Amino acid sequence: MLDDLGAIKKGQTPAGFKIEKESEKEVKTMPEPIPTKIPLSPISHVELGKLEKAKPLPGTAIPPAVLPRVSQPTMQPTMPPISLTKPSLNIPSTGSFWSKFDKAGSKRTLFIIIGLVVLIAAITEFFVYRSQTIPTPIFSPSPSTSPTVTPISIENLFSVVDSVNFSIGGTAPATLVSQFSSSGKLDSLISSGEIGIYKVNNVDGTKRYGFEEFMDGMLANLPLELKTLIDDKNFWLTFMPKIDGTISPGFIVKIQSTDMTPIVRTILKNWEDTMKQTLVNMLQFDQSKASSMVFLDNTYNGTAIRYINFPDHNLTIDYSVILAKNNDAYLVLVNSRDHIFGVIDKIK
Repeated sequence: MLDDLGAIKKGQTPAGFKIEKESEKEVKTMPEPIPTKIPLSPISHVELGKLEKAKPLPGTAIPPAVLPRVSQPTMQPTMPPISLTKPSLNIPSTGSFWSKFDKAGSKRTLFIIIGLVVLIAAITEFFVYRSQTIPTPIFSPSPSTSPTVTPISIENLFSVVDSVNFSIGGTAPATLVSQFSSSGKLDSLISSGEIGIYKVNNVDGTKRYGFEEFMDGMLANLPLELKTLIDDKNFWLTFMPKIDGTISPGFIVKIQSTDMTPIVRTILKNWEDTMKQTLVNMLQFDQSKASSMVFLDNTYNGTAIRYINFPDHNLTIDYSVILAKNNDAYLVLVNSRDHIFGVIDKIK
């Protein structure tokens, strides 16, 4: 015993003991128990009142399914057929149109549009049918008096309008001034200081002269072309007091139409060669005192004037074709420049 204690003190194993290390112990594992397999029968899931096809029993071999053999087509090189027909138009089918309205919103919009078209067609047919079947009452308008437009006469444009009785015809009729002076109308004209126009009657005042008859009676033959363009019944003599106390005579005659004014001007210009001899007795001037050999041009208030002086503007032949404010055209021929200026101021 003492020997064992001494051996222990020296770190040696005592006699009769064998100490096994923990690592040297054998680890003995217990065998796991093998579970016993309990055969279970398959559980049927068939509900009450339903039939199910029977399945093979457990352990029965199921033969493999045989798939049909599919033969692969062999590719043979072929040439595409050449089409000789005309290309056809690709007209979209109605299916592609209606496919745009697959959505619910588009269909709703389409139905609304169709409904509106049907409603408009029904309303239109209703009113058209009614307009054809129901007679429309016709109201005859009450007679109304349309205002009568009175044409403006040239006499409305002058403040002195009167008539004189003249004696015409014979071999040497009196001049315009002398007959006017003896008519008893001279004093009133001078006191007015205005231009006057006068209808011309025969001596006893029972007949009014026309322009052509009057000029023939005064031995002043007119060009034949001019006679066809003037309004023979619308003719007046005109007189104006001059500054020197004498009287300037002349005449005014209407032209049939304003469209004829260019032709009238041409005829008058062609008449100028013999106009002095034609009017010398009626207007009373001295041809030898003419300041020019031919007629000259002048313009006043936008109106063209042709004139010749004997020898100045106080004793002349001044004539013009004037478009008046009443939309009529007039031939004016007078015996002084101031006289024609005054007539233009009155009627234009």
